[in-house]
Amino acid sequence: MSGKFEYLDHTADIAVKVTADSIEDLFIAASDALKDSLAENIKQESAETKRINLNEYSSEELLVSFLNELNYLFSVKKWLLNSVISISIDKYEKVWRLKTECQGSKASCVYKEEIKAVTFHRMEIKSENGKFSCILVFDI
Repeated sequence: MSGKFEYLDHTADIAVKVTADSIEDLFIAASDALKDSLAENIKQESAETKRINLNEYSSEELLVSFLNELNYLFSVKKWLLNSVISISIDKYEKVWRLKTECQGSKASCVYKEEIKAVTFHRMEIKSENGKFSCILVFDI
């Protein structure tokens, strides 16, 4: 899997450019960017697996919903993603579907930022020359 992210200058929120070789890797790299924005000095307890299955009408809505679900798990349940074990993204008729199995745990960490939501501001998943990219904006 190959994906990466880099922070961009943004006035009030956190902006991140994510690039990857596949749409699945883009989602994984985006989840890494979210985790990196949320916490540091992470000490995780015993691992727990969670399945996240979502359906949306666009790939952008699917990515925002996925990241908001991970943010909810961290903010409310104190569960932090460690890794994506498996991920499947497809489009059936007009619906984009995501099926993931994620590993994480209750985490002891230093909170970097409280992210209120992953937004649609500047959100567009682009595919050029076999590479995928998008810009994420986290509302803090």
